[in-house]
Amino acid sequence: MNIRINRFVFNMWFGIAIAATFALSLVAVQQADGHGVGYELLPPVWLEDRQVSLEVSSSRYDDVDNPNRQIRFALMDSESLITIRDVTYGVSAYKGDLHLFDGEFTTKDGILVFSFEYEDTDIITKTEETGGFFSNILKTDEKTINVLGRHFESGGLYKFDIELLTANTFSKDLDPTIKYNIGISIPERTRWDVDDPNFGKEYIDVITYYDVISNFMYNPESKTILFSMPFDWNVDVIKEISVVHEEFSFSKSFGDLLVAGYTVKINGKTMPEMTATIDDFSGEDRIVHVIINQKMLLEIEESLRGENIMDFEISPVDETILSTITKNGQFRVDLWQELENKETVFYFQIKDVFLKDKPIAIGYKFSLVHEGDEIIVQEGTSLDRDEPNSIRVKISDEITGPVLVQFENLDGKLLAHTEFPIIINRIELLSVPQWVKQTSSEWSKGIVSDEEFIASIEYLVREEIISASADKSEIKSTSVPTWVKQTSGWWSEGIVSDEEFIASIEYLISIGIITI
Repeated sequence: MNIRINRFVFNMWFGIAIAATFALSLVAVQQADGHGVGYELLPPVWLEDRQVSLEVSSSRYDDVDNPNRQIRFALMDSESLITIRDVTYGVSAYKGDLHLFDGEFTTKDGILVFSFEYEDTDIITKTEETGGFFSNILKTDEKTINVLGRHFESGGLYKFDIELLTANTFSKDLDPTIKYNIGISIPERTRWDVDDPNFGKEYIDVITYYDVISNFMYNPESKTILFSMPFDWNVDVIKEISVVHEEFSFSKSFGDLLVAGYTVKINGKTMPEMTATIDDFSGEDRIVHVIINQKMLLEIEESLRGENIMDFEISPVDETILSTITKNGQFRVDLWQELENKETVFYFQIKDVFLKDKPIAIGYKFSLVHEGDEIIVQEGTSLDRDEPNSIRVKISDEITGPVLVQFENLDGKLLAHTEFPIIINRIELLSVPQWVKQTSSEWSKGIVSDEEFIASIEYLVREEIISASADKSEIKSTSVPTWVKQTSGWWSEGIVSDEEFIASIEYLISIGIITI
């Protein structure tokens, strides 16, 4: 009987890559799935008179910006960690549901590397060479299999059925052979450009430590980040998962996202508060880690219906409270503002990071900077209790757009400073009443009629939320395209913005499908 190791490979990065190792028993099975992230030394198994382990690693497991997309296998003695000689690997490789290739590969030093490279062809080709990324670092004579094709433009989740056919000598086949089901990911960074109506051109980077993401969208109205990722919701698969880890980052100049905390929804289900963890110790960018553990995944699966997709929705817990860390990492500053009697009141708290964010009494310099000029400067001592500090200012009507709220010289320390980009006279996005969104949602599902949907559009025209160049007293339609229902459904779910939805309706009016 063949021995098969059922192993799911997962890493958890939190600032740096940390291999998440967990023991699974050695079992004889007919088939198993594998999923994983960057590095794993699999549990030992007997090979003749000694135990051996298979090490699996990605060239990006601790450096997501490494230009190589390689996956490395090394069979080694479990005690000495010296690689086994004369190993023959039988390999079947997959990416998602796509079968990539099969083959048998002999290695004198027990090390086998697959290097995945993009080539504009549907035909997957393989060539062999000695050396490569891992070989140069580890000074070995590893064998590298260069695999080329259109499917290797990005990283993501790869699955391998591995069968060890020989070990220690090429002249004798193993009986029984040793089989592994392995999943390992090549982490991938993607950058998404954002054209925010108030902050202008910004970006959001997403690093996936599981599988490739798609359908990325940022909604400036709700300050929500949305994207999707393939995921197998089979319970047996989930039970072998440690965590799913996604990471996003953006410039600290993108003030709307410098909030004190984030709510994470997976497939519409709200995750616990601990799911999103903020790292403000990383220079010019804020980094946010989203960690979904096995318990969370099982809870989602219980109520899940539909495709094998994981939909992410990340939004501010409270979009009015901004928060960040000083340059020296010692103090946290929380900031919010209110308009009272034509004056702006800035409320803030200064907390000691090393005292678990306890409010402290220290000196500070507060300033407002517009286009490089300090327009307001005040100095004071913060309160060491939960009551917020406040500074009341009157800002000239001539000042618009981005303004920096700066805190400097906290506790008299030169590097204890930070700043918040805020908007004066914010460009308000169009706001559509919730009942219209509800009607749109029900119309997209066929619950309400075209006439009821048109009535809600009629309201938007009367209120001048939707512009029309004719008399606004009556709207009627005999045929509404199917794509409008799809757009309406996305809009009601927050996937597309009010502006995009309104633009689609104005288009229908302009071409006469909805007539006035």
